[in-house]
Amino acid sequence: AKSSKIFWKKPYYSEARKKDIIFDISIETFIGDSEKYSWLTIFECKNYNHAVPVDDIEEFDSKLRQIGEHNTKGFVFSNKGFQEGTLNFAQSKGIGLVKVISKD
Repeated sequence: AKSSKIFWKKPYYSEARKKDIIFDISIETFIGDSEKYSWLTIFECKNYNHAVPVDDIEEFDSKLRQIGEHNTKGFVFSNKGFQEGTLNFAQSKGIGLVKVISKD
């Protein structure tokens, strides 16, 4: 059996930094009666007035690796889209990119 918990701005410890990294939204998925999550999904939201640059995705990738490289999946949401270099880097690292289109 699987279950998941959703969090807003939950901190995750980085051994490299010796402090927590806080992400916008996280979903911890547990298998069976495990005390620790088996899978972590992280969502970052970018509300810029320009396309998200590759530097932001490189930083996000680094943060994901610091908290759990092997059981963590990351997604970045943007209201303006992503620069071409950003798309290439995210694809090479397996980071999901989502452009949110809203009439509001």
